[in-house]
Amino acid sequence: MNFKRGVLILFLLLIPSASATISLDQFTVSTHNLGDRFLVGGTVTPDQTFRGNLFLEFTCEQGSSTTATLLLDLESGKSTAFSSLVTIPDTLLGRCTMKGSLSKNGNVLETQTSDSFLATNDLRGSFEPVLPSYQLSEKLSLKGIFTKADGTGIDGSALLYYKQGNVTLLVENVDVRAGNLAYIKDLSLIPPGVYTLSAHVSDASQNRHVFESFATFSLANALTISVHPDKELYSPGDTVVLRGSIQGKTGKELKNVRVFTSAFEKELSATLKSNNDAFTLSFVLPKDVKSGDHQLSFTAKDDTGNYGEQIVGYSVRSIPTTLKLVVNTTSIIPSQEVHFSLDLRDQANDAFKDSLLTSLFNQKGTFEKSKLVKIGTDDYFVLSADSLPGTWKLKAEGFGLQAEQPFTVQPHQLLTTELHEGTLTAHNIGNVLFEGYFALKADTLEKGETISLDLNETTDFVLNKLFPPGTYTLYIPLTNQTYSGVHVLPRETFFGNLKDSLFNSVGKPFDGITGKVTARLSSSVDDPTRQLALYGLLVLILGGLVFMLWNHRAQSKTDIYVHEQHRDASFKEGRKMLAELQKRGIRKPSQQQFGVADEKDIQDFRNRMKTAYETHQAHEKKNAYQSDGYPTLRPAATRQPPASSTPSTPPPEPEKKEGSIFDMFK
Repeated sequence: MNFKRGVLILFLLLIPSASATISLDQFTVSTHNLGDRFLVGGTVTPDQTFRGNLFLEFTCEQGSSTTATLLLDLESGKSTAFSSLVTIPDTLLGRCTMKGSLSKNGNVLETQTSDSFLATNDLRGSFEPVLPSYQLSEKLSLKGIFTKADGTGIDGSALLYYKQGNVTLLVENVDVRAGNLAYIKDLSLIPPGVYTLSAHVSDASQNRHVFESFATFSLANALTISVHPDKELYSPGDTVVLRGSIQGKTGKELKNVRVFTSAFEKELSATLKSNNDAFTLSFVLPKDVKSGDHQLSFTAKDDTGNYGEQIVGYSVRSIPTTLKLVVNTTSIIPSQEVHFSLDLRDQANDAFKDSLLTSLFNQKGTFEKSKLVKIGTDDYFVLSADSLPGTWKLKAEGFGLQAEQPFTVQPHQLLTTELHEGTLTAHNIGNVLFEGYFALKADTLEKGETISLDLNETTDFVLNKLFPPGTYTLYIPLTNQTYSGVHVLPRETFFGNLKDSLFNSVGKPFDGITGKVTARLSSSVDDPTRQLALYGLLVLILGGLVFMLWNHRAQSKTDIYVHEQHRDASFKEGRKMLAELQKRGIRKPSQQQFGVADEKDIQDFRNRMKTAYETHQAHEKKNAYQSDGYPTLRPAATRQPPASSTPSTPPPEPEKKEGSIFDMFK
């Protein structure tokens, strides 16, 4: 064993040895990405001439790999330069060095290690900012630049992740060419909300970088519908005109937006080429539409997922269309209540809440009374006791409507009685003429008579003319009235009344002197003999009064005759004096001219005649005096002489008799 080892060592010693010096160039870039290709070089200086292989190997923190092998023809003592384009494989990462190994016939003659560099798979890059908010149907524009560590743009792809929170809703693959990413996304038909964008960028050499949440934006699909009716309150049969517009949240223009609603089972819709355009919809309200508040539900949407809803209200006024007056009875008697109710319905046959004027008319159609009656409630009128029989009616009116309902007031005979100081008064308080037998029962006695009383008429029954004096229980069968303890006094005679009114009144002033005599005279009048004497005395007194009246009338006629005689004498005296004045030439006779009067003369004549007539009338008014319906002279103290008459001696006045019976006629 030792022998063989020795032989081998001897053989090796006998073989000539070769050596070389390897020099490697320094790296110009300190960091390289996987797949990078770059040129490495150096020199080999051998001490012998031979052909050998130069192995170039990357040794890294994570892995090692031979990247190139060069065949070199080397000359002894001469430096031979070498270079090679190498690629960093995707199996290496971390800090790396290049080792050069020179071998001859499989034997490594020399090795050399270069300085280090960093092998990485990380990429660099950035994105341009995006807008903070978008509306469905808008375009998302995204741009980015991606390079290796040495600044060289990559060729690869980017996976874009659309996330809401931690949930990925969309992933898109985008090409990267020469380091540039250009991406446009049509934001249509995707859920609205707040999105974050992440990108996984890589190239073919397994270089990659994750850009987490590099952008955030909100995506809206809401459409705002603005609709305005042409007025707030409508009547049945009116045309409702609705004008409106549609806007997105971002204010961007939207295309082909459709808006629609329905009213009374009719669909209304409009399509807008641009949401900048306004729309108009209209419909006609039915004649029987319900009153009150109504609502329309509007919907707007487009083909890209935008959507909006809006409730629009309008009101319809209540128009009364039918009025019913219901009377609870068709026949009634006076003093009873006639109950009734009102039912007012609008165009939709819904009850109308209000109050209407309701009037009561009698059988002649004449207004009696009225009141405001609340619709839907029971009300009444009280008929007066004297309401006449016949067909009466109730009439309700309001809102251009009226309703009438007749009812019958039945004939009603009704009497009532009242007792006062011995006189029973029967009063017709019914509504028709009362004709019938009226009976009065005083205990076992009964009196009565047939009476006829018009409406509200009364008649009296003097009890002491019907029943003997006494105390009774009076019963009226016709009215079913009873009066207890009725005192019927003795019936008074004519002279009994005269006794109280004449002798008592005469005796009162002389009670101090002849009171006893007067009292005895009063008490003796009831004697039949003395009654006859008083009858004779009464006849004498009445005869004396008639004589005095006749005498006064005769004296009045005498006074009229004397006055007429005095007037004629005055006229004759005046004519005599006028003739004497004319004879003396003091007054000339007036010359009468006929046929020459002008308008002035005629007017003057009229004025004088009017003045003379008025003067005469005034004189007659002052002096006229009536006595027993016959004209007579006014007493001299108050008589007025005519203004133009000549004073004359008045006739002698009749002798004035102070305290006579004639004073009562003055």
